[in-house]
Amino acid sequence: MSAPANFVLPSTVAPPTWLPPRAGLFGERAARLRHLAATHPMGAWLRAVAQLCDAQQHLDGTLGPVSGALSELPVVHAALVQTLSEGEGRALAQGLTLSLDALSERAQRLLAYTHADPDASGPQDRADLLLGASLQLLFTAVARGTPVNPVQSPVPGEQRCPCCGSVAHAGVVLTADGKAGLRYLECSLCATRWHAVRARCSLCDSPREVEYRGLEGAHPSVQAETCDACHGYVKTLFRDKDPHADPLADDLATLVLDVLVGEAGYGRAAPCLLLISGGPTQV
Repeated sequence: MSAPANFVLPSTVAPPTWLPPRAGLFGERAARLRHLAATHPMGAWLRAVAQLCDAQQHLDGTLGPVSGALSELPVVHAALVQTLSEGEGRALAQGLTLSLDALSERAQRLLAYTHADPDASGPQDRADLLLGASLQLLFTAVARGTPVNPVQSPVPGEQRCPCCGSVAHAGVVLTADGKAGLRYLECSLCATRWHAVRARCSLCDSPREVEYRGLEGAHPSVQAETCDACHGYVKTLFRDKDPHADPLADDLATLVLDVLVGEAGYGRAAPCLLLISGGPTQV
């Protein structure tokens, strides 16, 4: 029997330009952090971040319709702090109070940070850490409510999230669902993923060949994509080497890679809302 005239082989279908945040995102991240913590020298810190992700997962999907207005942030933040206070994350939430003015000021700084504003600083203390998690929760809910065309042609050189305009946290090279070998960048704020062609810098779109640098004998699924045109780097996860690798969890577990790549002369361009400036020991 002959195929219909409009029949198209799956391999010829253009990949989706962007993918909404996946269901169970925060719970999967918490589980990944605990797995990594089991053999990690900073295991206690990774488990603390896992508790924060557990609280995000508990609230995810319970927020109702979200418009994306920052006026909703105080309610989301209060719910996250309360959830932590009632669970294993009490130490993270203990004694944490912010005025509305302080909450707004910190939120604007952190949003500027995810938009790669060179004058904005990332999380500075425990209050920023929880606020960053609240912003992730709020903007992920917004992204899930944004219509997505499942089959579109990729947008060449797109370097910012199509939902919120933030820059990528990391790249992920997928292995299944018709996307094997394709690279998607994941938003540092709302976890939306958008397609980015490989062998081009995800920061400056330079056609010059990028180089991948990893940790010898450890974390083979995580490599830093370095560019000699802009001298920046973004971590890339290869799911064929570890199907459970998570952009945020595996980033936090490979901070030694940041040190080594930085010593080689490359600057990190990916914001992380769950990493306090100065290192994890300040959590």
